[in-house]
Amino acid sequence: DRTEKKAIYERNGVAEYWIVDAQRREILVFQRMADGGFDAGATVSGGRIPSGVMPELDARMEDVFSGLD
Repeated sequence: DRTEKKAIYERNGVAEYWIVDAQRREILVFQRMADGGFDAGATVSGGRIPSGVMPELDARMEDVFSGLD
């Protein structure tokens, strides 16, 4: 997800993608930069999950990981 898929997403113009780590209960959010590549990613471990593509999205970490306990 961090190398091969990332390169495919860059070539195909994907604006944002998330990697969900259920074991660590983290989400890594990557945003497309002006040069066409992705940034280093922002790790989210609590609260609201930010989305540059869907700023009105109200996704929260507790909702994503509910039911895993």
